[in-house]
Amino acid sequence: MEESAFRAYLATIRERGWVLTRGEKLPGAVGTSAPVFGAAGIVGSLTVTIPEVRFNLSMEPRIQRLVVESAERISAVLGHRRS
Repeated sequence: MEESAFRAYLATIRERGWVLTRGEKLPGAVGTSAPVFGAAGIVGSLTVTIPEVRFNLSMEPRIQRLVVESAERISAVLGHRRS
């Protein structure tokens, strides 16, 4: 991926607050991730990975919502305050 396209992709991820990947790290896996913040910034991410054969597009909104909500709860425990 060209650098400008990659930067645009990252900007979209930041705006949405989550990312869905297919086989990016593990062949045959679908992962949904959201950032986890501490008091001083990003400290990690929360990811749910499932086998692609078990993934159905109808599951996507629910998984995304649960991952983002859980990452936000963890962030709050770690001292992150939303702006």
